[in-house]
Amino acid sequence: MQLTDDFGLSTDPAHPNHSGEYIAHGFIVEDMQGADLLWPNADGNELQVMSFRIGKVFEARQARIGGVVSVAGGGLWTVTCQAVEEET
Repeated sequence: MQLTDDFGLSTDPAHPNHSGEYIAHGFIVEDMQGADLLWPNADGNELQVMSFRIGKVFEARQARIGGVVSVAGGGLWTVTCQAVEEET
């Protein structure tokens, strides 16, 4: 999981923006999924630095996928999602 550029968050230890962040809680239920990203500070306390909640909502007969991303000290954004087909 990455949110780089301004925030510099990455759970990939090989990424230059990784500084100990990890996914602490993740869940998938029927029409929703989410996770919380924690970071251990210099005092050994774990701080929540990011979370997301993505779900499926219905508009008439069409489903839309969207949710919220929250970054500690950075803000709260609504997001929409769409599938991207990979070229083979």
